[in-house]
Amino acid sequence: VEGGIILACTALDLIAWTIFVEARHQFTAKEFNDRSMTFERKMTLLLSEIHAGMVLPTDLPELSSLAQRFGWSDGPKALATVRNALVHPNRQERTELLNDAQIPARMQAWTLVMWYLDLILLWLFGFDGEYSNRVLTWKGGGRGSEVEPVPWMTAQPRIQ
Repeated sequence: VEGGIILACTALDLIAWTIFVEARHQFTAKEFNDRSMTFERKMTLLLSEIHAGMVLPTDLPELSSLAQRFGWSDGPKALATVRNALVHPNRQERTELLNDAQIPARMQAWTLVMWYLDLILLWLFGFDGEYSNRVLTWKGGGRGSEVEPVPWMTAQPRIQ
C-alpha cells in the first residue's frame, strides 16, 4: 500500500505541474519547484480547482484518528504527512506514523489519495455525472454501490 500512496502522490504532483505551470502559466517552474510549494499546497490548489472539500473524511476513521492525534488540519495535510514519512528519511516520523499499529490508517491514506486522483481525473476528462466515491465504498465495506455527484459545477471550465 505504501508504494501505491507514493505513486498516486507522484501522479497528482505531475497533474498539478501540468495544469498550473504548463497549461495555465500560474506558476513558473522555479516557483512550482520552490520549497514553499509543498505537496500539501499543491493538493490544496488541485482540490480548490475542482471545488472538492479539504476536510478529511470522517469515513476514514483510522486516518482521522491519526490526524486528530498529530494535529493535521485537513486531508491534504494528512496525505502530505503520510507521503513525507514514506519518501523522506526521517526516522522519528517513520516510527510514529508507519508502525504496524497504523496499517489500517495507511490503507485509508491510500483510499484518500486514490479518491483525490479519481476526482482530478474525472474533472480533467470533463465528467459531470455521478461517480462511485471510494471513500463511501470503504465505509460500506467495499460494496461499490455508493454514488454521488461530482463536486464541481457543469459550467466549470477545464484546462485550456
